[in-house]
Amino acid sequence: MVDVELHKYYVVMLRRPAEAPDFSAAELDELQAAHLAYLSGLREQGIVAMNGPLLDAPDPSLRGLSFYATATAEEAREFAAADPMVRAGRLSFDVVTFATPPGALVRPGHPL
Repeated sequence: MVDVELHKYYVVMLRRPAEAPDFSAAELDELQAAHLAYLSGLREQGIVAMNGPLLDAPDPSLRGLSFYATATAEEAREFAAADPMVRAGRLSFDVVTFATPPGALVRPGHPL
């Protein structure tokens, strides 16, 4: 068997907590815009390799995934905690480590 050093990403699974606060439609629109802008900025910096919403998830609390290309899971947690939706309590998150052979995940504009 050939040993392959795997590249680690930290998958942030965004969830809607049961106790999520209610917001008006205008407040939710503002939070969503801030959330998307935040993640877009992290992608532009190469911190997030890819992200997006989950459609047809078997658990309706699961809302989205982000693959963080940080050095540690703790760094991914810190960035996820700074997300405006998380700070507002509308989303919570879990972090798991995902390992893949180098080059398997292509990040446009960012060498692996």
